[in-house]
Amino acid sequence: MWRLTVNSTVGLGGFLDPASKMGIPGHREDFGQTLAVWGVGEGPYLILPLLGPSNPRDAAGLVVDAVIDPTNQIRFKQHIWWSGTRQFFTLLDLKGQTYQTIQGIQRSSVDYYSSLRSLYRQIRNEQIRNGRKKGEDLPDF
Repeated sequence: MWRLTVNSTVGLGGFLDPASKMGIPGHREDFGQTLAVWGVGEGPYLILPLLGPSNPRDAAGLVVDAVIDPTNQIRFKQHIWWSGTRQFFTLLDLKGQTYQTIQGIQRSSVDYYSSLRSLYRQIRNEQIRNGRKKGEDLPDF
């Protein structure tokens, strides 16, 4: 709530992010994580065209996220261009952030597909748990 208040007032309606400079952490959650917490199983590993690695639970989460995204409710003639351009630059930024890492994995792995699948599942489980360890991983005192 503090982050919303600070960014919407001091941050000029959310265009700036002074809350990060003030030490208020941001949280990024999606509906796929919500489904996982509710107990929906992961399912098979999928590679979605243009979107990359996923599974049925997270693919359904992407659909729900797209439906409830307020910027998708904008009604004007060029909405498809706005949405497509925003998605393009989001994916381009992600590609730029991960390019070196992916190239290193591709060069060093024996089975590139299995390596990506394993890394995707590990990262996704970490996101779902929000960095907390699983209960069964803790020692029994």
